[in-house]
Amino acid sequence: MDLQEPLHSGIVGQDYAQRMLANTIKRKRVPHAILLWGPVGTGKLSLAWSYAAALNCTGRGESVSACGSCPSCHAIATQNHPDVRLTEPDGQYIKIDQIRDVIEAVSYRSYFGGWKVWILRHADRMRDEAANSLLRVLEDPPAGTVFLLTAENLYSMLPTVISRCRLVRFNPVPQREIESLLIDRRGVPPEKARLLSVLCGGSVGAALEACSDESLEDERVALIQGIRDLAGKPVWEVLDASARVGDGAKRASLDRSLRILECWYRDLLVYRTTRGEDSIANLDMLDQIRSDAKKCSVADLLTRLKGISEARMQLAANANAGLVMDNLFMTLVTSD
Repeated sequence: MDLQEPLHSGIVGQDYAQRMLANTIKRKRVPHAILLWGPVGTGKLSLAWSYAAALNCTGRGESVSACGSCPSCHAIATQNHPDVRLTEPDGQYIKIDQIRDVIEAVSYRSYFGGWKVWILRHADRMRDEAANSLLRVLEDPPAGTVFLLTAENLYSMLPTVISRCRLVRFNPVPQREIESLLIDRRGVPPEKARLLSVLCGGSVGAALEACSDESLEDERVALIQGIRDLAGKPVWEVLDASARVGDGAKRASLDRSLRILECWYRDLLVYRTTRGEDSIANLDMLDQIRSDAKKCSVADLLTRLKGISEARMQLAANANAGLVMDNLFMTLVTSD
């Protein structure tokens, strides 16, 4: 089956995921548990709602996508459908009391006589006791019930929960697709669309959010210029600059700083190896790119990009943010 009829026409770059889910409807082989996993902002929750709507739609006929007009579709669109429910983390985690409520609710009969669908958003944030409680219902699910789990970090989940689910992978959206989306749907100027599509790291959600974030531009220029100004400075100044970026910053803010730095060194590497400007994201800083690219070897730029990648992985593993940023800044400034 080709993707002539997506479940959600507004989601870009996830043809594989849409095809997999559409096929379960077309072939009438709906799994009792599906785990939608991949990077943040790639459409997992939106597609979960669309799948729930398609399963319960009374007006789609032979189609695999919801009609959007029947009473069931209207109820789901307003999140008032009694048979389609959403559970999200209470604070940082999904807790066992929330899962107990889910187990009790799915034991009741369907109100509308269709599928009971329970969406568990951020299922990778379940505490172990909550995950073990969910496991019991996944092993013996009530008839006509589908659990849709979404997760960013598959490897933080219990393997026994994963094994009970049909896995549907969401990939980072290609940069060119995000760039086109920003230009065509949001009217973003091409140069800005290129920059945002690189900075967002394959997340459509992050790119759309960045469109209206007036602080991003100032942050980007200040961070890049700050790193450039540290060349040749003593260690205490490098660590002081690192502290200004990392101290007290939330993980999301640090991740954005890393993406800005990654984008900068990517531009230097592109210009250093090709002398071309067609793929440069920071076009407004082209003179600085030309100047800095002459001073860096390819090996040095690769070392810096590797340092940024390692810092991101360390932060994802809950390493001490201050130490991670100190080490990264030393790598960025002294790797020549």
